[in-house]
Amino acid sequence: MTIFFSLISLILGLHFLKDDLFVSIVLTLLFVIFIIYRFKWKKNVLFITLFLFGALFTHLPRVYNNEENIYSGVIISAKENYFLLYSHGERFYVSSKDNGCEIGDFVSVHGEVSNVWMATYESQFDFNSYLKNKGVQRQINSFSIKPTFQNPIRLKRFKLSIIKDLNLNAAPLVEALLFNTKDYQSNVVSIADTINLIFLLSTAGIYFSFFIRTLKRLIYLKLEERESHFLSLLIVSPYVLFSFPKVGVLRVFLVNLLGASKKEGNSDKKSSFLTRLSLAHLLLLIINPYWAFDSGFLLGLFLTTSLYFFRISYRTKISFKSKMVTPTLVFLFVQPLFVLGSGSFHLFTYFEQIIFIPLIETFIILSILFMIGIPLGNVINFLGNFIYETFKMFEQIDLKIPLAGYTSVFIPVFYLLFMIGIYLFESQRFKHLKYCCITAIGMLLIGLVPIQPLISSGVYFINVGQGDSIVIQDHFHAVMIDTGGNISFDMAQKTLIPFLNKKHIYHLDALITTHDDFDHYGAKDSLLKHFIVRNYLTQKEDFPYQIGNISLVNLNVYDAEQDNDNSLVLYSNFYGKKYLFTGDAPKSIETKIIQNHPELTCDILKVGHHGSKTSSDDSFIKQLHPKEAIISCGRNNRYGHPNKEVIDVLNKYDVKIRRTDYEGTISYLSYFVY
Repeated sequence: MTIFFSLISLILGLHFLKDDLFVSIVLTLLFVIFIIYRFKWKKNVLFITLFLFGALFTHLPRVYNNEENIYSGVIISAKENYFLLYSHGERFYVSSKDNGCEIGDFVSVHGEVSNVWMATYESQFDFNSYLKNKGVQRQINSFSIKPTFQNPIRLKRFKLSIIKDLNLNAAPLVEALLFNTKDYQSNVVSIADTINLIFLLSTAGIYFSFFIRTLKRLIYLKLEERESHFLSLLIVSPYVLFSFPKVGVLRVFLVNLLGASKKEGNSDKKSSFLTRLSLAHLLLLIINPYWAFDSGFLLGLFLTTSLYFFRISYRTKISFKSKMVTPTLVFLFVQPLFVLGSGSFHLFTYFEQIIFIPLIETFIILSILFMIGIPLGNVINFLGNFIYETFKMFEQIDLKIPLAGYTSVFIPVFYLLFMIGIYLFESQRFKHLKYCCITAIGMLLIGLVPIQPLISSGVYFINVGQGDSIVIQDHFHAVMIDTGGNISFDMAQKTLIPFLNKKHIYHLDALITTHDDFDHYGAKDSLLKHFIVRNYLTQKEDFPYQIGNISLVNLNVYDAEQDNDNSLVLYSNFYGKKYLFTGDAPKSIETKIIQNHPELTCDILKVGHHGSKTSSDDSFIKQLHPKEAIISCGRNNRYGHPNKEVIDVLNKYDVKIRRTDYEGTISYLSYFVY
């Protein structure tokens, strides 16, 4: 137990004050109280020392500046369009399309350094946070990249040789399960993501553990237990090498490697396992301390611990109940993360995973055998097609229950309760376990209760990148102005609907598109297809429009030929705040509006045309005199929005500037108003 709590101390230290201040302090206090109650002072000194070491590592600045702008180092992660470079103690992001680099290559990069700043979208994967958790704060905008040493193991070349003869369904599955690369453009991965089964393509440690156990049992038919253990590890070691740095595979391999040296007849099985598990994770943190921020590392640690304690409890006999432990715990562990991201709970996910786990296990075993040279390509292609068709079948009956967006406190508290429950279960304190379970389940179920629309109303400027999308919510009434649009993904299904689900918006009373530019109406068709929309408004004659306390008046009543000149300009006085949503209306329309409405002012202005200099005339801003101006634009967009002239005009009149590319979705909430 000492090594296990040493590991926990180090992990808590690495996370201390890194993200949510309140959560960090509370978890630390709870841990300190527990170890003081549970252990003697000598061990407490060890735990606190490891905690302080982790905190020091996380907050110690690591900045390397080279006057010649030449950064030499080793590649520690390599993807198709970028790699991460470790140079003189700092980690850099380097964009490089079709680079052909591999982990372990040494390169020299000539370029300018700047802070990492990537495009983000509401309810989608945040690449900036991902890089932050990898220890990357800055990027090198490279002029040239020169290799100085190549790692002889060319994983990408090997991967291509493996998948080149596989079909369009089998190849993406092999890439995801064996090489930790998910192609979301492929049909099979895309459907798995849609029906909330993408985690089945990510739990490599569970599948690898199953593969080792299966291999060990087969070898045990001919050899002794110890010999079968060593031989099975020897057989899988090339896969471990080629799957690096897949943390789940490394964890399972290290735990089994440490177990190979244990003495036969060891009676303290629980202590032995916890020791091996903890040592394996400590070794992983020595290799790469930033794995402490990897969700796969954390979930793998706690899930493996939980599975073991439950299996110990069922060690007297194998029953149906004991066989259901693994899928049940996997399901419970991953659901909070998916609910937080998608804003919905998929009702059939638990039963679907029970069907798919054996299929995926079979697929990965055959794929590993295929990787080492056994001709199973036709079988893998058949199984890949079968998995895809089964995914499609479940997509037809997928049933989602919208859940509220949980706060940042929810996940750590939920997993803390989960681990407390494991401890109470293992120590057979069932009375206390009951209260712990009720609390955890209550936390999940509270997301079903539409508390937010009962007590609040709001205006949301959704982060849709380079585009506009605004939602006005009056308790259980809601109107959306524009949808944004993106040619790379379905903005409605990936961004807008998850956001609406989190706000307990189950239908739109009206969808309004201000004009026919793709970045304003591009997601319209998909939204109308996949969400309940009662009215679609886009003509000037559709206004004024009112539903509940939402009232919208169109101020652009002038006839014009150009799309932007015809853009709706909508005014709303909503719970004491005056809003003006200008679409892409140009300066000529702004001038006409203030000439015809000399009394017009606003508190919140949605800046026209994403901050382009074609809008936001000086006289327009002067008369409106908004308190805050919202600029809805994408990071590093090719149009250069917002324009410096617009920023200067807003600053001239002391207008607070808020940008979705900086802040993400921007919200204005009113509580207990009706």
